[in-house]
Amino acid sequence: MGCDAELKERKKNGTFVGKFAKNCHFYGYEARLATPSKFDACLAYATGHLVCNLVEQGYTGMMATVSNLTAPVADWVCGAVPLTSLMKTNVVAGRLVPMVKPSEVTLESYPFKAFAAHRHVWAVEDAYRKPAGPIGNDRTVTLYLESLERKHTASTLLPHEREAELRALVRELVLDQSEFVTQRLAWQPELPPILRGVFKFVETDLPQTASPEEIPTLKGLFPVLFEHSAARLKLVPNSNDEGMATGRTLRIGVVLSGGPAPGGHNVIAGLFDFLKGRNIDSKLYGFRDGPAGLVACDYVEVTEELIRPYRNQGGFNVIGTSRVKIESPAQMKASADSCNFLQLNGLVICGGDDSNTNAALLADYFLREGVKTAVVGVPKTIDADLRNDDVEMSFGFDTTSKLFGQMLANICFDCSASHCVYHFVRLMGRSASHITLEVALQCGPNYCAISEEVKEKNQTMMQIVSDVTDIVVERFKRGKNHGVIIIPEGLVEFTCDVASLIGEINEVLAAKKLEDPTNVREFLSEVNKKMFDMLPEWLRLQLLGERDPHGNVRVSLIESERLVAALVEAELRKRPEYKAHFRYQCSFLGYQGRCGLVSNFDCTYCYALGFLVGALVDAEKTGYIAAIKNLISIPEDWELGAIPLTSMMNIERRKGKDVPVIQKKLVDLQGAPFKTFAAKRSEWAFADAYPRKDEVACRFHPTCDSINVTLILERGGQPAHKRLRLHN
Repeated sequence: MGCDAELKERKKNGTFVGKFAKNCHFYGYEARLATPSKFDACLAYATGHLVCNLVEQGYTGMMATVSNLTAPVADWVCGAVPLTSLMKTNVVAGRLVPMVKPSEVTLESYPFKAFAAHRHVWAVEDAYRKPAGPIGNDRTVTLYLESLERKHTASTLLPHEREAELRALVRELVLDQSEFVTQRLAWQPELPPILRGVFKFVETDLPQTASPEEIPTLKGLFPVLFEHSAARLKLVPNSNDEGMATGRTLRIGVVLSGGPAPGGHNVIAGLFDFLKGRNIDSKLYGFRDGPAGLVACDYVEVTEELIRPYRNQGGFNVIGTSRVKIESPAQMKASADSCNFLQLNGLVICGGDDSNTNAALLADYFLREGVKTAVVGVPKTIDADLRNDDVEMSFGFDTTSKLFGQMLANICFDCSASHCVYHFVRLMGRSASHITLEVALQCGPNYCAISEEVKEKNQTMMQIVSDVTDIVVERFKRGKNHGVIIIPEGLVEFTCDVASLIGEINEVLAAKKLEDPTNVREFLSEVNKKMFDMLPEWLRLQLLGERDPHGNVRVSLIESERLVAALVEAELRKRPEYKAHFRYQCSFLGYQGRCGLVSNFDCTYCYALGFLVGALVDAEKTGYIAAIKNLISIPEDWELGAIPLTSMMNIERRKGKDVPVIQKKLVDLQGAPFKTFAAKRSEWAFADAYPRKDEVACRFHPTCDSINVTLILERGGQPAHKRLRLHN
């Protein structure tokens, strides 16, 4: 808030002209009971043996100590010091009391010196680095630097010699690539064998998503593409000389569009390897900052040197991304000019439903204007709402849901250890609740709201609050005053009372152009006035805050988990049978998952997608989205192909116009994932059915070979409760 206010002042005096977008995070409870690192596991185990020896030898009032911790475990030095030697006195309630003195950061310490030497560079440069995490063999940077500091204290080195050693260690620890990342970069995803050989595409029939009444409108919106690309494509081995040519020089451009999703770098890596493996003279160009770069013809050639540090790594930062939509005639022409300038055979767009809708419009425009560039889409979204029977999964969902599952499992462990706190956790997913449902299946929370079910039952926010309150009261009667409540990001838009209020606020603000948005209340209906008045003031301000390009409230900024927690607290005051103190903590799991270390599944899936879109461009197929089926099997058995983007379209009325929109896949209340959850939730409400520590280690970490529960259940594979236990 302070930065926001200061930048507004600087805008007034002309010293700041940009746009300031912010998101706030607190890292705490997700880490307190995480799976221990190898170092912590060894240290704790050694300390356990050490304290037993101290007791056995009759020592008391001692603190077990292990030193020389940067050395191999065999060289650690074990001992003990009197607790009194660690103490200081402090005045508490008017009297002196002894307490162990906490270790604080000192400004002359090596860790702070190392930080101070680099922070001015980090302030203006993106010098981000991905540490190994708990599975790495490294100790913490602090431990290594403090060890060097102790060594220097006892040495006769001159100051400049000490400074040189410190700089060298900082370079090794902070600036150089970690051993784990080096290993991850070298990991080779398995590729379906057909993509290594000679193949061709064959056409098959494909049902249309749109209703018969919408077909004429779609044909009008895609006058050339609708008939040009109308069949499902299947990749098959080419046993004859006919079919796809190999060795042809290709020039392809790639765009990363919309919010980041883990795996995008491997799509680019797969596409690059496809091109160079078939003709070394082929070229791959990445458009910087997503669609904005395509319009501006801002590009970089993708080389092995450029892509190597990003293989199997999360993020979209190799070329960047943006949410720019290519819609206007000027943008279409500029995109065509960029493709013509680079003489592109193909343009690959990695994006969600909006981005792939724009890809279809661009493909139709290119056909009408005689542009020789084929436009191909790649299904990208962590929300998993860009799917159908052919596109079984969008990339990024597997990684993100596992990362969120790991963090929520840690919260569950913290909750069951303290026995006195309720955790309310909001998970990313505005329109579809697939992430929330997947994490629930992984972790077994005590309550989980699914937006699609809320809408189906026409539930109000107060009904949800009442359901949660009932669980809290019943758990108290069973001797439990702790629990984990999870809700999807878009919940407020699905509760009929708050959704109605948000809709009317959006309309009033768009129509009235109020100088002071807080005056919106006087323009609301009586029903929505009552709802508005019932909400806490902080939430009212959030509902009146920053809007998206369509004039709608930014749902990701609404702390709906905080709202539910506050309303449950108020409701509990009306329940005399609840006699405990209600404590709660709120968390939002969102942006932490969009660029996480990519899971083995997403690494392999995206690498294959890169090869597949290269094959589609080579076959001069335009207006298609890459589709891989049978994903719960090994890559050797995957079925590769593509479907027309227009086959996924429906018509929606927006701003008085018929517009094509790829239909989002929402949670199917009759589908196997939801039915599995529904069968378990009454049990999970009162039993702490959280996953075991060993399950977190073997299921949630990106380097494990497990597949998300949603995909397994939807595709009728080995039941998840056998493979993943589902907390039986």
